[in-house]
Amino acid sequence: MLKVTLHKGDFVNNGHRAEFKKEVNEKVGDEMVYKIDFMIDKQYKDSKKWQSIFQLHDKPDFTNGETWEKYSENPKAPPFMIDYVDNNLEIRFPSSSVDEIKPIKIDKDRWYTLTVNVLYDFEGFVEVYLDGESITTGKKHYQTIYNDSVNYVKIGLYRDRSIEENGVIYYDNFEIYKVEN
Repeated sequence: MLKVTLHKGDFVNNGHRAEFKKEVNEKVGDEMVYKIDFMIDKQYKDSKKWQSIFQLHDKPDFTNGETWEKYSENPKAPPFMIDYVDNNLEIRFPSSSVDEIKPIKIDKDRWYTLTVNVLYDFEGFVEVYLDGESITTGKKHYQTIYNDSVNYVKIGLYRDRSIEENGVIYYDNFEIYKVEN
């Protein structure tokens, strides 16, 4: 089990965050599944501000000469995020072509299993399950990558820096696998 604690003033890489990142050399056209159990601590103070707990984050295409320094000059929202906002999970797609997903109520001090199925492609898709039930009502088709350097996954807590209370989230049973077609 991983306990993620974010204190006021925890400032890393230009953000208020305590995150774990994992890359498994995914390629354009790969269909991947990320599955993880999570629990919001019972003492967690609710906020209406954004608090990301899961991201599929983009990166520079190093084989095409891009660098983090130059890439950061044109910031984009990550291709996919799940936020915890005011006791709800909110699914965030940067694409306006994807219909908004209704927030999902989350109880504190209870374990949930989150499953994210993604096709990494310029015409890819994402489908999200909570405890085995689709919360995206099927696959949401959109551009899931910004370049040929496929995303990496981040879990933990990354949030609006104006939030002052400590935040604690627990994670367990993290699985990543490629769907073989």
